[in-house]
Amino acid sequence: MNALAAELDELRTLPLAVAAAVGTVVVGAVLGAALAAAAREAGVAVTVVDVVAQALLFLQAGIVLLGVAPFGHEQPGQLRTSLAAVPGRIRLAAAKTAAAALALAVTAVVTVAATAGAAAVVLRGGGAIELGPLLGAAAALLLVGLLAHALALLAGSLVPALVIGLALVLVVSPLLGAVTEHARWLPDRAAALLLGHEDPVLVPATGTLVALGW
Repeated sequence: MNALAAELDELRTLPLAVAAAVGTVVVGAVLGAALAAAAREAGVAVTVVDVVAQALLFLQAGIVLLGVAPFGHEQPGQLRTSLAAVPGRIRLAAAKTAAAALALAVTAVVTVAATAGAAAVVLRGGGAIELGPLLGAAAALLLVGLLAHALALLAGSLVPALVIGLALVLVVSPLLGAVTEHARWLPDRAAALLLGHEDPVLVPATGTLVALGW
């Protein structure tokens, strides 16, 4: 518990982590309002869940940044050196991951709530707000953030993990999704099934397992 508390304190002092968390929530609210307004102006019937699903792609960028933020103050190779020098290296890595997971979970829930709330205001309700898919959206963001954190832990520094994580969810996934159905096995698309998306192969439970596997 002391190690976790120390990592949480350290995380709160990192400008990159704070900016990523706050920025993701703000962007979520802005996107929710903007996407809902665009759909309403175009005469397209959408629900709050539809808007959140559309915003998810862009919100992943902030979540990836938050996932790697705990390593923002580490120089390349410094983390591996620290883990090698500390007797309780496994406990240190676990504490870093637990702190990141807690920060990611809180940010994901608040971001989805802000996105859904802004969309609901613009849509003036937009039908009944389904809690299940919204919690699924938060869980999907959490899984993407944990993947980015794992990449940073393996790479031992921020930049390579950030580049790989952003490229995977913002470039590789959309491009492959446009040309092949096998893109469903990518982590962000598998996790997105938690919103209730239909897929001929995967269901939300197996999609979650695929994302966790990544």
